[in-house]
Amino acid sequence: MPESPRSDGGPAGIIARHPVICATLGVCTIAGVVLGALYLPAEWSLLRRCAAGGLSGAGTALLITATKMIG
Repeated sequence: MPESPRSDGGPAGIIARHPVICATLGVCTIAGVVLGALYLPAEWSLLRRCAAGGLSGAGTALLITATKMIG
């Protein structure tokens, strides 16, 4: 029996099924890292600023995706 394209549960399968969502998540996360490194307090280490920016960027992407799916 041939397998359906949805049977691949790995990252490649997820990206193939949802390219727009994955692109939104990637772009927002990278933008968050860059903006966090530039604009968060200088007293924080660079790693902490990048991590906080990436987390907030990923959260923003999830909010964008959820609002597009719901409304």
